[in-house]
Amino acid sequence: MELRAEVITAVWAIFILIFMRAGLKGKLVDAPGRRMWLLFFLSILALSFWGRAAEAALDQHFEGQPVALYLKYICLIGVCHLYLQMLQEVGSYRSRSGFLNDLAPIAIGLGLLSFVLYVLFEPITLSELRLIIIGARDAVVLAFIGFGFLWSTLSMWRNEQVAAMRFKQTCILLFFGSFAITTLGSISAAVMTIFRIGDAAYAAQVFQPFVYPTVLFFMLMLFPHRWIALLIYPQRLYTFYRLKRVERLIMDQLDTSAALQSRSLGAVWRQPERLEMAIYQTVIVILDCYPILNGAPAKGRLYARIEQCVTHSIDYSDLVLALAAIRT
Repeated sequence: MELRAEVITAVWAIFILIFMRAGLKGKLVDAPGRRMWLLFFLSILALSFWGRAAEAALDQHFEGQPVALYLKYICLIGVCHLYLQMLQEVGSYRSRSGFLNDLAPIAIGLGLLSFVLYVLFEPITLSELRLIIIGARDAVVLAFIGFGFLWSTLSMWRNEQVAAMRFKQTCILLFFGSFAITTLGSISAAVMTIFRIGDAAYAAQVFQPFVYPTVLFFMLMLFPHRWIALLIYPQRLYTFYRLKRVERLIMDQLDTSAALQSRSLGAVWRQPERLEMAIYQTVIVILDCYPILNGAPAKGRLYARIEQCVTHSIDYSDLVLALAAIRT
């Protein structure tokens, strides 16, 4: 089995496993949840016909007509439309480009019209049609990413304070970026085919290696929040340990009762699901107590370090990392 087939099989396996898990937990009841799973299903269905050989395997059942090519076209543009609706429903849509609401129906309609014209008249070769349709599809997807998804997701990434969700938003941004790079080759190939200049087939293959990181980030997007939390748990536990050292140093210098301190490292170790809350509580204790150090010569150095972290941190996540980086 070649690498491409192994990747597709792995993606389907992860999807089916997580889908069954969601069904057992009753997470397929609400409409937003079903839309999300439809989005992933259409994405993986399009991925399943990655490459000419996979397309030909389906097309042979339709007398060689490019059914797989247009199926991928409809699936990916449909995914963009569904994702746009999701962003609008949760209030995270930041774009003012209203044309995106009508872009998918228009693009799918024109695509189906081109399919009918090709079946009836075959004005160009199948190879030329393939390059043009893929380029048109990727141009539509790139418009969704550039004018809508990227800025909305970037806004959510900036506002996200939970490490696991921030990691997931990072994967989505990297997915958009790597997919956008792959579209450069396909759009260039489509233009070269239409104007009959250069080597369109070569242009289409130049950015193909970026498909693999695109698929990788897509697989990470499929992972549930709890799985991602487990992946980054060691790093977050170390961050909590560093914060506790800073807190302990403040308490020792102030001779403050241990009752004022936040949750202990041992308690978090026994209850890992409370790690993020424990980190938050520790940060609050540090911020509440460190101003008392100001003005005391022996304690001013620690105060200055913490004050610098507070002053220069952009948001909560940056503040946590800055405080944890203080050497005690």
